[in-house]
Amino acid sequence: MKHLLTIFQEKGEYKPAILAGLAFLAVILIGFYIYLLNINVIKVIALKESLARLEDFQKKYQVIEQKYLSETKKFGLDYVHELGFVENSSPKFVVKKTDVAQARKNMSLNF
Repeated sequence: MKHLLTIFQEKGEYKPAILAGLAFLAVILIGFYIYLLNINVIKVIALKESLARLEDFQKKYQVIEQKYLSETKKFGLDYVHELGFVENSSPKFVVKKTDVAQARKNMSLNF
């Protein structure tokens, strides 16, 4: 530090301007450092809030999923029979017979 001051003293007329410039630069750098530090703190706080909201959402999702699974467990054959459904001894299926040529003729892209 003393060496730096002796350099400034050798240049007599520039001493106040150089010291003022260095002091101003130091203030600007300190202000910029504080600004960057505040930005990081704000981002960390926002991250923690987001993680807390995500955790709350996950808890709500687990409750809904648990309710859904408990509801799906009650849908069995007994429940279906209670609602009045009966089993069909001879299942029948609906089938539409079309020729391959007719199927290709009816296939079209309508845009």
